[in-house]
Parts: sequence; C-alpha cells; structure tokens
Amino acid sequence: MEKKIVSRIVAVVAVCFMMIGVSTLTVSANTVSVANEAQLRAAVGQAGSTPTIITLTADIELISNFSIPTDSTLIFRSSGETMYRLIAIRDMTVVGIGSTSSLTLENVEITRTSETRGNGVSNGGTFIMNGGMIRGNNNGYGVSNTGEFIMNSGTISDNTGGGVSNNIHWRSGRFTMNGGAITNNSGGHAGGVYNRSTFIMNGGNISNNRAQIGGGIRNAFGSVFIMNNGTISGNFAEQGQALLTGFGGGVYNIGRFTMYNGTISNNWAARLGSGVLNTNESGGGRGQFTMHGGNISGNHGEGVYNSASTSLSPGSNEGPRGAFTMNGGTISNNSQGGVTTSSRFVMTGGTIRNNQINGRGAGVLIGGRGDVNPARDINASFVMLGGTIQDNVASEGGGGVHHSSGNFTFDGGWIFNNIAEDISIAQRGNFRNNVFDINIGAIGSGPPAGVAASANTSIPTILPPLENISSGPFASPTSAAVTINGAPISFAAYNIAGANYFRLRDVAYALNGTGSQFNVAWSESANAITILPGQAYIPIGGEMAAGSSASVTATPAEASVLLDATPANLTAYNIGGSNFFMLRDLGNLLGFFVIWDAAANTIQVTTL
Repeated sequence: MEKKIVSRIVAVVAVCFMMIGVSTLTVSANTVSVANEAQLRAAVGQAGSTPTIITLTADIELISNFSIPTDSTLIFRSSGETMYRLIAIRDMTVVGIGSTSSLTLENVEITRTSETRGNGVSNGGTFIMNGGMIRGNNNGYGVSNTGEFIMNSGTISDNTGGGVSNNIHWRSGRFTMNGGAITNNSGGHAGGVYNRSTFIMNGGNISNNRAQIGGGIRNAFGSVFIMNNGTISGNFAEQGQALLTGFGGGVYNIGRFTMYNGTISNNWAARLGSGVLNTNESGGGRGQFTMHGGNISGNHGEGVYNSASTSLSPGSNEGPRGAFTMNGGTISNNSQGGVTTSSRFVMTGGTIRNNQINGRGAGVLIGGRGDVNPARDINASFVMLGGTIQDNVASEGGGGVHHSSGNFTFDGGWIFNNIAEDISIAQRGNFRNNVFDINIGAIGSGPPAGVAASANTSIPTILPPLENISSGPFASPTSAAVTINGAPISFAAYNIAGANYFRLRDVAYALNGTGSQFNVAWSESANAITILPGQAYIPIGGEMAAGSSASVTATPAEASVLLDATPANLTAYNIGGSNFFMLRDLGNLLGFFVIWDAAANTIQVTTL
C-alpha cells in the first residue's frame, strides 16, 4: 500500500513539473542548466542546502519577485562565452538574497526592461561578485546591501538610483571591493557608493558616476570607509535646485574615512570638494579624514576641502588630530588648490605640491572661502608638524600657504619653492612659528624671509631651544587614562607629535578575547612584524610593563609590517627596544574604535 502511495506522489510531482515547463531540466553533479523562469525557480528550490551551480543557457525574463531560498548556496553562470541575462519585466528587485543564503555571480547580467523600476540585487546574506554585470536598474541601486557583499570583479553600471547602497539593517552591512568597476551610475543620495556601514576598498575603480552629493562615494554619519587601494576618478557632484548640493566629487565624508593607498583623481564638484569634501551635516555627522598614503591629484577644484568641526574647541592647537590629518601620501596637480580648510587640519607628513589656484593659497588655504560656514572660517586651524609643501603656484600670493583667518602653527616640515611667495598672511588670525629652519629663515622682529605679512598681523618671535634638537622625535609619557569597553587599564604609552603611541604587544594582550583580538608574530630573518587578526594573542613575557616616566627619544621603526600576508602602511617608532604604533591606526586596521573624551582626559577603546 505504501509503495502505491509513493508512486502516485512521484507521478503527481512529475506532472506538475511538466505543467510548469521543467520537463527538460537536466541535473548533473550539483550543476543545473536552465533556460526559462520555471526551470530556474525549480532548480533553486531543489538545491536546498547543497552548493549548486546554476547555468543559464538563455536570457530569462522574471515576472515576479525572485529570492534565493533560506540556507541556499548558489552560483549563477552562463554557458559558453555568451553572457546571458536575468531580466525583470515588472517593478521589483531582480534577485533577493536572504540572511542565511549565499549567491556568487559569474558571467551573468542582472538587469530589467526600461519601463520597470527597482534594485538589481537586494542582499541580506552573502553576495560575491566574481564577474558579470548589474546594470540598467531604474530608480534603484545596482546592489542594496545589508549583509556581506564582496566584489572581486565584474561591473555595476548605468543604474539610476546609484551603484551600491551599503546599509545598516538588523546587522551591519559590509562591502569589500577587491576589483571590478562601479561606473556610469547616477543617484539622488550618491552616484557610485552610498556607504552607511563599513566599506573597504582594496582595488577596482569607481568612475564616471554622478550625484548632487558624493559623485563617487558618500560616506555617511557613523560609517567607516577604508581605502587600501583602487581608483576613484571622473566622478561629478552636480548642482541641483537645493542649496546644499554640488559637494564632494570624488568622496563626500561625514563619517570616518582612512586612506592608506590608491588614487582619487580627475573628479569635479559644482561647488566644493572636487577630490574630497570632509564636512559636517546639521542632522548629525562629523567627518574625520586621515590620509596615510595614496594620491589625491588632478581634480578639477580643491584636492581636499575640510570644513568638519572636531570635538576640540574651534581653532584649538591642542589634541592629537584634526578633522583632516595628513600623515603621508601626495596631494598634487589640483586646479583650485591642494587643501582648503575652514576647520582643523594637522599635517605630520606627506607632500602637497604642484597645485594651482586663481587667487591665493595654492598649497593650503587657511580659512576657507566662506562657502559653507563663513562664521567658522575665522576659527580655522592648520598645524604643520612635518611633510613638505612645495612647487605650488598661486596667481595672487601664498603659493605655499595663504593664512586668510584662524590659526597657523608651524612646528616642522618644509615650505619652499612656491609661487608667489611661500606664505602670505591676511589681516585676521595668528601665526606662530616654532621652528628655526633654513627653508623658512630665522625669525626676527618681523616676518620671516619669504613671508608677505599685511597689516595687523602678529608674528611672535619663538625659537626652539638648542637642546630640543635631536636625531629623532621626543616621546612624552601619555597623561591620559585609557579604558577598554569601559574598564580602565594602564599602558606604557607615549605622545609623539600630538598622537598617542602604544606598544603593539600590549594592545594585543589587552584586546585578547574580544572581537578585535589579534596575534603578533616576528620574523628576524625578514625583519618583519606580522599582525594576525582574529587569532588569540600568545604572550611572550613583558607585556604591560611600565614605561619611562620621563621623555625619551623615539626612532622610526625599521621593521616592515604585514596584516596577514599583506603589507600594512603604519607609522611606528622604536622606544627602548619595543615597537610603538599609533592607536588610531591600529583601530582603523583591526576594526576597534578610539574616542577621545577631552572632559575626562580619557582615551576610550571600544572593540567589536
């Protein structure tokens, strides 16, 4: 009796499959070939939790919402060399991926008919793009991500809601771009990428996108954008009818943007920030941009426009960082100046060169142009601790630096060979020079050689004591307290040029057992330190030992640093035989957060 019932069920299922057009379905070793929507839905339904390759042998039109089932792991590819298409013919998302599902896209195109609207892919699980195209989605993003999106290759293009939206939903969206292209997209919120969570760019290019705010990338309040490599070029922030439009051609940032390498070039903004606009928004968001390396060059306007306030008092010259901190890299060949700052800009290294401006301040313009907040311009601050500003050309003056308003402190570095004059100073603000350097000249009772000072400018005579001249920078014991996830902990830490440096193995020891833990390995033969994220730390002895109570001399560390097997561009100093790293650099690299509480004089570390 049981055999008859089973036979009837199988017969009914077979008839149902034939009725929906699945009679030609072929299955072999977890590989399924499909030629129409019915076959595609049946193949996806049959896959279950078994990883399955679904091969398209023809273009497939989708007439209703198509979602990857729960716990499925699928690969979509086309047969042969032809790239077949999944085409939505109604207003809907073309492909949806649930929170426990995974889809890998190879040489398949995801698109829609011209009269329909919606996203190309809505991902809440895992989406890996190893090729293919996502294009032509009207009033929708190419990819709307609230899960894990990894782009290794392929193209996201011609979507009129934007290229990629990386969002926070019930869990944080994470977008990692290792290669491929996001190009020719346009959107109301951003052109290429609208990041509201975590975006890591290791390669690929984001080019020729346009939006009224953030032509290439818009990094929102509370979000993290880390650029390790790749190119952001040819993007445009266009002027709209609203007042606050035309900002941030390459990158518009009100979150946390850290640049280690890569290129931001040939971008436009109708109003401000053709390369990068680092700013605030009234509804929340205080941009923090840290540049360790890479190039911001050849943009059709400012390389960087910095107008984001900091947690410090306006114009303050105290504290470890600015809203924009430049530790390395190059800002060059921009048509309206290298850096314009109406907020706090700290330069510890890198080069600003070969920029031009029709006016004043080709290298650095302190005080801004009054375009964003004229009242804030008088509280602008530029602290130069190192680096080079050279070979810039201004038509009216201040080829190197024009001090329009606010505060300018020169404590290190070189400013030379700029046209016209290295520094020009307007009637507002204060200039303090704490360096005796041959490129600036000795400071006497008046302006230093090469400085054109206008009326009411005060230039105090401040020369460094000879005993403060040494072969390396001084490291002073950090006076601030430190907490990790709210618990106080004592470190041997030093302040070097305004930034706090911690012994690498002490940080690894203190973070052990948290979501940001890491191990440290040393190779004497390769003279290399390897940081191994996610691994439990193995102590070697001596961790958390007390440091010196007096200032000491720090020497630049000679060892190379690797994150797993990838070179990491980190500033490190050797003090007493141990390597000390900037705490914020480690946080950016390993995913923990560093917050300065000025009122409590406390550095707060929060782990994942």
